[in-house]
Amino acid sequence: MNDKITLIAFNYLPEATLAKNFLETNEIDVLLKDELSAQLYPIATGGVKLLVKNEDAGKALELLKEGGYIQ
Repeated sequence: MNDKITLIAFNYLPEATLAKNFLETNEIDVLLKDELSAQLYPIATGGVKLLVKNEDAGKALELLKEGGYIQ
């Protein structure tokens, strides 16, 4: 995943994990970033970041909207 982008940031790790699992069940490769530091300092780190490949970003956003993870 050399060409990954931050798609969205979540304030809480459980939210990010649910979204990650949802995308992975729909065959989107996902990486979570700052999941440990965000638990201690969510505002300082900008939350738990969900990263996907550039070419998967559009499909991932659509899936997250359909799944109710974002508006």
